[in-house]
Amino acid sequence: MNRKPNLRVVLVGRFDASVSSRVVEFSAWRLTKAKDLIEVLTLSPGRRLPRDRLLEILWPGRDAASALNSFHQVVHAARRGIGSAGGDGYACLILQDETLQLCPDGGIEVDADEFESAAQPLGRTQELPVGRTATSAGHPACISPQSETWWNPTGRQPPEWPP
Repeated sequence: MNRKPNLRVVLVGRFDASVSSRVVEFSAWRLTKAKDLIEVLTLSPGRRLPRDRLLEILWPGRDAASALNSFHQVVHAARRGIGSAGGDGYACLILQDETLQLCPDGGIEVDADEFESAAQPLGRTQELPVGRTATSAGHPACISPQSETWWNPTGRQPPEWPP
C-alpha cells in the first residue's frame, strides 16, 4: 500500500484514533504503549522524535537493549493498529535515520491543533495545557488519562488550570 494516510487523533479528553472516520478499536492497539507512542509523536514538534528519546520517554530506566526490543514491538503494534482501520501503518510511522515520524507526508488531523487554532484569537495560547502549544510553552503535554506514559519534556511542575 502506498496511499497517503488520513489519520485523525483525538487527544483532548480520551485518546482516540481513526482512519477516514473508521475508528481504531481499543483491542486493535494490542499494546498500550502503541497508543502512547502515537500520543507522544502527535505532541512532538514536527511529529517526530529520535528513537533514543522515545526509548527514554516510553521505557525510563530500562537497559538500552530491552528498551530497543520493546520499541520495535510497539512500532509494529502501532502500525497494525492503524492498519486495522484501513490505514497504511507503514506510511504513517516512518523510521528513518534513527528518527521516528508520524505521518511525514501529512494526512493527519489532531483535535488539539484545532483547539489551539480556535483559541489563538483569545490570546491565551501560552496558557493552554494542550498539545504542541503546551509543549512549546514549556508546560507538560496533555496526554489522555488512560495513558501509562505522561510525557513532561521540561521536568517542571504543571501549571494550575485554570489560572
